[in-house]
Amino acid sequence: MGELERRVEVFRETFAEGYFGKNASVQGSVSIGVSYNSDMDASYASLFSCADEALLKAKEYGKNRVTFFEIKRGMLKYV
Repeated sequence: MGELERRVEVFRETFAEGYFGKNASVQGSVSIGVSYNSDMDASYASLFSCADEALLKAKEYGKNRVTFFEIKRGMLKYV
């Protein structure tokens, strides 16, 4: 697992641990979609669109997960 994948997964796990305050307990989950391009030639709109697609796939496949979309290969990589 690469550094980006590891950091995003740590964020997801930390969020899921919940917050236990003085008079409250809040717990939740987060789905994250990430897009990247190894060739560095993608536009912001393209990256945003692919991240949105990755987020939808994360929710579709069970929520509380991280999904990566690598534009160069045009395929989803699930973490």
